[in-house]
Amino acid sequence: VTGGGGELDIDFYIVSPGKTIMVSETRKSDGYHELKATESGDYEFCFSNAFSRISWKMLYFYLNPIHNEPWNMKTTGLADYDENIQAIENNLRTTSENLHLIQQMLGASAARETRHRNIAESNNFRVQMWSLCECFVMICVAIVQVYFIRHLFNSSYSSKSKLRT
Repeated sequence: VTGGGGELDIDFYIVSPGKTIMVSETRKSDGYHELKATESGDYEFCFSNAFSRISWKMLYFYLNPIHNEPWNMKTTGLADYDENIQAIENNLRTTSENLHLIQQMLGASAARETRHRNIAESNNFRVQMWSLCECFVMICVAIVQVYFIRHLFNSSYSSKSKLRT
């Protein structure tokens, strides 16, 4: 969650197709949930910022549906090679699980990178605006100083010339 001020937290819950709340969290800025779909149908993912009426929030989430089916290699007529086929199946299963884990980590990393980029860009904008304000104030101070110094020298010079006559 990134945002424009305030606490970076939201309310979150997941509702099953049977309208039961499966996961519920309040005022969290990040999190990880893994759950198994027990019913077929549409699941609802609800994110709420209702408690924070002033500050806006930008949310990044990554959804990775997994369809776990057992590996079924057709091994008819290959009774002599059962041990080798079992080893290949185990290697394929392990590789598939590792690839899935890598995809999850890359998705989370991309979301984190986007969140941090938005924070950095927001900070950059604030620094630039503050710098412009400081430049404006410095120019105003310089103009006022020049005015007062000229006025000081002009008034002292004119008062001396009036005294001589």
